[in-house]
Amino acid sequence: MAKKAATKKQRERWERVRALGCYVGVNFPEVNDGPRGACQGYVNIHHKLGEGRNHDKVIPLCTNHHVAWTPLGFGYSIHNGGKTFAKRYASEDVMIKWTEERVENDKES
Repeated sequence: MAKKAATKKQRERWERVRALGCYVGVNFPEVNDGPRGACQGYVNIHHKLGEGRNHDKVIPLCTNHHVAWTPLGFGYSIHNGGKTFAKRYASEDVMIKWTEERVENDKES
């Protein structure tokens, strides 16, 4: 079964989500200490696992915290070490709630 493409409205929302920065880097700034901070570069849109690519339940994660292999010197990624990632940082539900609250607050400003 083909996956539904994101709508224009969803893609526009993703840009506001990306602008929040990596969830880990924002909420755990210590991961960026040192000469090579963990959260650098592109912020990916992570779809909640097990939700069949629900384009509305997304989290901003840098490439390192989204898909990099683990264990890494700066932490774990959600796709490669997900249980450890959740213990160390937060569950997907907590991260989605954080994301939704900030995106809604940005719309009201």
